[in-house]
Amino acid sequence: MNTMTANELKTKGVSAVVARLKTDEEVIISVRGQDRSRGV
Repeated sequence: MNTMTANELKTKGVSAVVARLKTDEEVIISVRGQDRSRGV
């Protein structure tokens, strides 16, 4: 499992997610320091 920040997603876009999915099955987005694996 790989974690990325919401800011990284905002600045780098979907390409950052795609790059991380090459090494892991799942990517978790961290919003304000808390993992958001399901829902909001």
